[in-house]
Amino acid sequence: MACSKLLSSDGHFDAIMDMLSKQQDSGRYCDVTLVAEGHNFPAHRAILAASSKYFDTMFNSQMKEEFEKVIEIKEVTKLAMEKVITFIYTNKFFFSDESINEVLYAASLMQVQDLLALVIQYLSDEISPMNCLHYRQLGKLYSLNDLVLECDRYICDNFDQVSTQQKFFKIDEVEMEKFVSSGELVMKSEEVVYECLVGWVKHDLQTRKQYFPTLFKHLRLQYMDADYLYQKIRKEELVREFLDCRDLVDDAFYFHIKPHLFEKQKPRKGHYPCK
Repeated sequence: MACSKLLSSDGHFDAIMDMLSKQQDSGRYCDVTLVAEGHNFPAHRAILAASSKYFDTMFNSQMKEEFEKVIEIKEVTKLAMEKVITFIYTNKFFFSDESINEVLYAASLMQVQDLLALVIQYLSDEISPMNCLHYRQLGKLYSLNDLVLECDRYICDNFDQVSTQQKFFKIDEVEMEKFVSSGELVMKSEEVVYECLVGWVKHDLQTRKQYFPTLFKHLRLQYMDADYLYQKIRKEELVREFLDCRDLVDDAFYFHIKPHLFEKQKPRKGHYPCK
């Protein structure tokens, strides 16, 4: 009775891609040339289409690029195109802060999903208090939702350090409300959130003052020190200007005197110091 057995070579695909990469370097068997900033990048249509939804759509449509041998990608820089092509053929990407904006734009435009996922993972692993706001901005710019979410988690977990940066004061009112209302914030005290809010409003007082009462309602005032409430917050001009804010401060102050008369606010994720 005849037998059958499935066999495979472990290095077959790696060897093929290595050979295709060498062909791409020399232009041998390449059937299309991409042009970025006047620099030519020979490539194989099949490889590009298999790696990029952008090229797959282009080569499978009635667009003129389907039939042309030279295609100019005007929006992409020479450096970014070089890195994208290198990744497609070698599965390697050499990261540098100087080129990350260009590469993200190129990979996003050409829909090279594997490269985008690799960059997102790298940036997520490298997030720090000094760069998380920049990475978050990149994520929003290129619709990289996973990167934005990772940055948001980092900001919440390190609110003490991130909220004092000037870049944080540039976020809009919708994003500011998302953070000050979040129960996931981790910080040394609720006073940090209050000072961040006041600093954000005063960064552009004329435009942002209108949002102060709405944002102020999200503060967990009951978790603030009574002396801080009485001596500092009650004297703040922004608080004194809005009756609703003054009432909230008074309620929080009297909560410290007769807590059983008030419904207790839900604490944030951060551990508050013992009062």
